[in-house]
Amino acid sequence: MIKGQDIVLLVHLLAAAPEWTVRDLADDLGLGVGPIHRSLGRLAEAGLYDAHRKRVVRSAAAEFLVYGLRYVFPAQLRGEVRGRPAAWAASPLRELLADDHPLPPVWPASDGEVRGLALEPLHVSALRAAQADRVTGERLALLDALRAGDARIRGLAAEHLQASIDASARGSA
Repeated sequence: MIKGQDIVLLVHLLAAAPEWTVRDLADDLGLGVGPIHRSLGRLAEAGLYDAHRKRVVRSAAAEFLVYGLRYVFPAQLRGEVRGRPAAWAASPLRELLADDHPLPPVWPASDGEVRGLALEPLHVSALRAAQADRVTGERLALLDALRAGDARIRGLAAEHLQASIDASARGSA
C-alpha cells in the first residue's frame, strides 16, 4: 500500500541527480535510510519505480499522479492557520490564476508567512523536500492542486505536472 512519504519520494526522485544514493535521499527528505528503502520497495511493487535501473517509470508515475492520487490521498481544506502557500497559492499555478480566494490553501507551519486554510501535505517530509529543491516543491504544489482543486485547477495542474515530468525526462527539469 502506497504511503504519502512514497509519493514525496517519487516526486523527489523525478528531480534527483542520476547518481543519487539512499543516504542522499534520506538527508534531502529528513527521513531515515530504512524508510527510504521501504518506500522504494513499495514504489517498485506498484510499478512506479524500476529498482534494477534506479529510475522512476515516468509514464506510470505521471498517470498515477494525475489521475489516481486524489482518490488515494483525498485532500480537504480545514480551518484557518499560518503556513506556507500550497496548491494553487504556490508556484507555478499562483502566476496563472487570479487571486480571488480570500484564504489561500497553506501547509500548516509555525514559521509560515501566510494565513490560509490548512491543507495537510502528503507527508511531513514534503515541507523539507519543497525547501530543498524548487522543482520538487512546485511538483508537490501541483499534486496538492490535483488533490484539492476544482476541475479547472486540476486541469491546469495536470498540464503543468505532465510538462514538468516530460522536461525532467529530457534532462531539463
